[in-house]
Amino acid sequence: MKFDEEVVVLYHPNPSGGIIINGGGAPYDVLRLDGSCATLSSEEVTLKRPPAPKHPPVPWQRLDPRTREVLLSDPAVAEASGNYDEGCAPDKVPACAKAGGKLTSAILDFMARGGKIPRLATMR
Repeated sequence: MKFDEEVVVLYHPNPSGGIIINGGGAPYDVLRLDGSCATLSSEEVTLKRPPAPKHPPVPWQRLDPRTREVLLSDPAVAEASGNYDEGCAPDKVPACAKAGGKLTSAILDFMARGGKIPRLATMR
């Protein structure tokens, strides 16, 4: 994980009594935007949005075809996907990383604007 990475909190127990050992708060189970999960301590989580949140790259090639189809209906995602495909030739490693970052940003922007992806979307 990266410092200032934005995640989705899946679970945070709210103890209703008892003793907390070692002074630490209850752990947070979080989902990263690349689909991987992590458990973070309360000291590692803040509800304050970072100035420029970081995100892991979306694994575009491993997304379910139905998910990619819905995402490609957005013009910005479609353009970023074309640039990603073009920039990710074997001899263009730096260009591929940059194009992957732009594709991830376009996907997150689509979702932030209320874009919906298929409910049963999975990664292959």
